[in-house]
Amino acid sequence: MNEYFLILPILIPLLGAVILWFMRNVGDKVRNVTVETVMILNAAATWALVLQRPDGELLLFVFTDKLPIVLRLDGLGCFFAAMTSTLAALVTLYAFAYMKHENHKHMFYTFFVLTFAATGGVSLAGNLITLYFFYEMLTMATIPLVMHGCERRDVRAGYIYAAYQLGGAAFAFVGIVVLSSYVGQLDFTLGGLLDLASAGDPVI
Repeated sequence: MNEYFLILPILIPLLGAVILWFMRNVGDKVRNVTVETVMILNAAATWALVLQRPDGELLLFVFTDKLPIVLRLDGLGCFFAAMTSTLAALVTLYAFAYMKHENHKHMFYTFFVLTFAATGGVSLAGNLITLYFFYEMLTMATIPLVMHGCERRDVRAGYIYAAYQLGGAAFAFVGIVVLSSYVGQLDFTLGGLLDLASAGDPVI
């Protein structure tokens, strides 16, 4: 299978979220069918990738020469991609019951589907900076889920959640910079790359 298909577990939920954003005035049944259809399509595409595993990697874009955003499907990525996409279709059924009597369903389901685009990126991350990038996308997409009730306590909980997540992300980024300065690149490699005895001067 061509490595360009690696974008599907990200692209399908992303397009699904865009479609849901414009479905403001539809009934619950139509919205629920749309959400579940997106999740099933995403699971099917992901399983196709796992079973026909592409050998190459897909470069999405580059921050710097040493910080590329790369998708690659390795053994562990196969496990997480298959697991998360399958569970997404099942968890969505629970979400329908959970949100049955809740308000602001439009916002909830839009960001709910968007979280699985970020989860797909996390599962297919080819290096540490890609994992960090999509994990932060996941954080930003889940903040509206915490605040979806739009009551004072919900908003307060959302602010606290964001503070914890973004604060932790800042420290994680410092760790990535330090690691990159010693190993020179951040690809996931079996056995590791860090050798402080021979690392020499930092490369960034």
